[in-house]
Amino acid sequence: MVWQQGKLNIPHHRYKLISSALQSLNLPGSIQALERPAGLPPSLLKKAEEVESEGGVQRIQSLLTEVQRLSKSNSKLLSDVRLISSLLDSLKERN
Repeated sequence: MVWQQGKLNIPHHRYKLISSALQSLNLPGSIQALERPAGLPPSLLKKAEEVESEGGVQRIQSLLTEVQRLSKSNSKLLSDVRLISSLLDSLKERN
């Protein structure tokens, strides 16, 4: 079923997906673009379809969670490397 928002004829689930994604990015101007008669650029619709076909918002949230996990891990590794480097510098100074 096609849902009409303003003069746009887009599937209701697609409108909800696009609206949700734009709201999560704090882009109210982009949300208003959904309601303008001019419609959305084809490139944006294509990207929305790609995002939806690859898991949608849940996939993006999953990727962000993974990035945060990797960031914490990398931070720990960097801290360990700095500690080892500091210890090696101290040993060199003693010799």
